[in-house]
Amino acid sequence: MNSLCEDFSLGLLSNGNGYPERCGLPDRFDFVVFSQDVGVEKPDPGMFSAACKQAGCDPTELVHVGDSLESDVAGANAVGAISVWLNRDAADNSSGVVPDHEIRSLVELVDIVRETERHPTRRMQATLDSAPDPQR
Repeated sequence: MNSLCEDFSLGLLSNGNGYPERCGLPDRFDFVVFSQDVGVEKPDPGMFSAACKQAGCDPTELVHVGDSLESDVAGANAVGAISVWLNRDAADNSSGVVPDHEIRSLVELVDIVRETERHPTRRMQATLDSAPDPQR
């Protein structure tokens, strides 16, 4: 995440279960969007719209990383954002929800964002579900 912080606006998008301060990441994010402040929870498009407003980007410029297929990936897909499923345990996906990318560790995210950034029509911003373990 350190290398992404240098080049991208990083945000935290949470249904209320993750606070950066409690996870040792108080200064890691440029913005934080909590469901209780927006009045809806992921996968509602309102959460992603609030993140885009904070990041100053269009939904198609947003990369959203999360561990829930139903709320994170489906929500990102619904608004046209790039969805990244953080599947640390290599769980099977029988949900019918298809992420744009699947990773086991946040270390892999750097390559995905860099590759996506090469598309000249995209300006990337990244949001993460809750406060992930930065070492994983």
